Amino acid sequence: MKEFLLSDEFSKYRRKQIEEIIGHATPDLLNPTNENLPLMVGALNMAAKLLKLPVKMTKDRETKKLLQAMYSEDIKRFEIGFVRVFLETGEEDET
Repeated sequence: MKEFLLSDEFSKYRRKQIEEIIGHATPDLLNPTNENLPLMVGALNMAAKLLKLPVKMTKDRETKKLLQAMYSEDIKRFEIGFVRVFLETGEEDET
């Protein structure tokens, strides 16, 4: 399991997972309403749990440390993806 969690293939999977989360949440984030706010919060909480899951899947201290660093990088990708969506949407509105 350790080798898989630290593999390039798993990293590719995580990047794709983040893209899918951003793609799924973007419409609601761009047009928030009182009705979709609880759904957005729930979806983002579930995304956080899924992104943290590999850290919880191992007991090895060194592996946990490496996975925690990967999680931090995943969060950065997540943040950048959401900011990019807002910036690109703002550019489209100006044209």
